[in-house]
Order: sequence, then C-alpha cells, then structure tokens
Amino acid sequence: MAVAMHGDAATKSPASKRLKPYQLSIILGCGIGVFTLVSGIVPTITGWESDSPVHRVVFGGIPGPLKLAFYTVIPMMLIWGSLRFADRIRNWERGAPDNRRTTPK
Repeated sequence: MAVAMHGDAATKSPASKRLKPYQLSIILGCGIGVFTLVSGIVPTITGWESDSPVHRVVFGGIPGPLKLAFYTVIPMMLIWGSLRFADRIRNWERGAPDNRRTTPK
C-alpha cells in the first residue's frame, strides 16, 4: 500500500480493486477446467442419457477407468496451462523477456 506524505498527515491511496490480466487467465482456465470436470462427473452420477430415438452414444465402448482418466487429466492440464500462461502474462506486464536459456552458463 502506497503512503503519500502531505505535510504532517500521512494518507493512504486506495488499493486497486481491478483484476490484472494474469488473474483473468487463471480464472478463465480454472473455470474451463472445472466445467470440463463437472461435465464428466454429473452425467455419470445422474445417469443422464438421451431418450431420443436418434442420438449418439457418448464414449460408447470406452471402459470406465479410461473415462475417469480423461476427465481428471484434461481439467488438470487446462488449469496447468492457464497457470503457465499467467506466468507469461506477468513477464509481458513487467516488460522483461522470458528466460529461455538453452545452454548453461
């Protein structure tokens, strides 16, 4: 918190309540990851199936453990990707290049 000195009185500037771009990346990635996870769990728990005569069987013939792996790994990768992208955004915000050394020095 910044403190500005005006004579003898110290006044505090109001803290910025605005979201930063890297925070938006994290929120968006976590939201998409959670949506993906929920979209895999809810139909399994509720037995959600179409009773229409013309429909497509989702994951027809795919074993349950493979479905579980899909709906746990994919959301984790989406969230991980959003966190890594947030790191890149922070580098862009501070104006420094990304550290991409390929040889040890």
